[in-house]
Amino acid sequence: MHTLYCNLPWPLVLVGLLQKAALWMTYIGIEDEETVCLDWCGQFNTGGLELCSPIPQNFDFGLCRKYQYVRVKLWPHAVSRNVMKLAEKAKEVILDTSGLGSTGLNIFLNNWLENGCDGLKFLSIRMGEYQEAEALNGIRDRVLDTEEEVNYKCYTGEFYRLSPGKRLRRDDGVIASFYYDRTTRILNFGVVDIPYCSD
Repeated sequence: MHTLYCNLPWPLVLVGLLQKAALWMTYIGIEDEETVCLDWCGQFNTGGLELCSPIPQNFDFGLCRKYQYVRVKLWPHAVSRNVMKLAEKAKEVILDTSGLGSTGLNIFLNNWLENGCDGLKFLSIRMGEYQEAEALNGIRDRVLDTEEEVNYKCYTGEFYRLSPGKRLRRDDGVIASFYYDRTTRILNFGVVDIPYCSD
């Protein structure tokens, strides 16, 4: 089995019991349905996970296992702590809706600079609001403008634009680019350079 489309959570338990190889992608829920039970998501092995049902306002979930790719379609109340929890277990995170604002983005960027969510390679998030001065407060000296064309190819094969935008460098030499599109309110953040370390 390569891809699983699941509208109810209980079949995931059966898939987890019968499955030998990891699925490439699992889609859970329908956009028009009530909130799906997310506690079942860790019961099976899949590289990609897409949650299509609405996530409730006060729901704060972390992932039970590591994923290559996680996409959440309907989570308009997601804030920085939610984003960082997803980023702890997923290399790529896409939130089609969120409540993340400039202060929350600043918290996320500071966390990344301190080697938090170290496994995260890409984040695409529709912002609630974005003010550059507030988002870069306290880290402006670590940010450079860049015109160099940079795109990120994600797990599903889609390309996401990271330029023209900003570059952010951690103390360990890892560099990320991010680009905010004012028309769509989408911020794309991606790791573009990891220093080579020899033993």
